[in-house]
Formats: sequence, C-alpha cells, structure tokens
Amino acid sequence: MKKLADRLMCLSLRSLGTTKEDIKWVGLRGDFKDHPSALNLNYYMACPDPDRAIISNGLYPNVLHPAVATRKNRLSIAYFYGPPLDVQISPIQNLVGRSHPPLYRAITWSEYLRMKAKHSLVRV
Repeated sequence: MKKLADRLMCLSLRSLGTTKEDIKWVGLRGDFKDHPSALNLNYYMACPDPDRAIISNGLYPNVLHPAVATRKNRLSIAYFYGPPLDVQISPIQNLVGRSHPPLYRAITWSEYLRMKAKHSLVRV
C-alpha cells in the first residue's frame, strides 16, 4: 500500500510541475521517508430491516456524509497519507508570481491538520 501511495504522490506532484527543491521532503529516491500514514478498515453488518429508523428529534445529528442501510454486509477501506509533520506546506513556486500571488501562507503539515480538525469540528 505504501509503495502505491508513494508512486501516486510522486505522479501527482510531478503533474503540478514541482521541482526537487519544492518537494525535498520526499527523499532522494522518492521514498517519502517518515511520512505519516494509516489504514482504517470498517465492517458494517447487514441491517435486518433498513426501512425502519429511530428518529432522535435532533438529539443525535446526522453525520456529514450520507449513509444508506442495506441488507448486505459492507467493508470500507481508507488509507490516510501525508508528508512528515514538520514539512512546510506552501504554494509551489512556479505556480505563483506577480500576476498570481500566493493566496496562502506557508504552514507545517501538523499545523494544517490541527486547523482542518478544528474547523471541521465547528460544522458538526
């Protein structure tokens, strides 16, 4: 899984026209050393009667994504992948200039994840 994710990340970054300086955190051989990743497996058992539901009158709000109860078992797999936590994330230099200045300041990947978590919790 890691090798596939590494390859997909390299292809994605190259498609943006990145330079070696832009992505020095990747490693000399594109091996993405010390990057965080996680595999999450979820197994959902079949719902015996998906047409019935208990309404909580707003006590238990719905999640942000749609879910459908089915009569079949379901397995979902998510693979989370990112650069090392101390890597600076910023607009790629060849994509910014006088006519298109950077819209975002440079931040570390860990700072980005904290901000993303904080703002996604506000919506819940």
